[in-house]
Amino acid sequence: MLAPGNNRATDGPDGLVDMIGQFTVRVDVTDGNIDCDALPQFIRGDSSADGFADLSDAIVTLEFLFLGTTMPTCEKSVDVDDSGLMDLNDPISLLKLLFLGDPPPGAPYPACGVDPTDDGLTCQEFAPCGV
Repeated sequence: MLAPGNNRATDGPDGLVDMIGQFTVRVDVTDGNIDCDALPQFIRGDSSADGFADLSDAIVTLEFLFLGTTMPTCEKSVDVDDSGLMDLNDPISLLKLLFLGDPPPGAPYPACGVDPTDDGLTCQEFAPCGV
């Protein structure tokens, strides 16, 4: 882990290294080559990027999907069911969590973290997590 004033990192779980709370970096060393990928942190279900997954996020997602409003800057935060898609299942899953007590979505929820699954969704900006 990195700390302010420390320029060394230690291995984290699954080859992830925490970069002072803003990005997590995956480091892969194979055949003498070092590959690093910065993995942005976000909160699953928080499509409005206000730091909380609540009713407003279901509305933001429905507006994006059906009214053509601006796409959220962090597509991964929209993907409540972690299917790798932004679709109607996502706001429905969030509403079921909020009003019917369904199980919470997978990580990262309810706090900032990285997506443990690899998919085609991006996360360009997510201010509550410092990205």
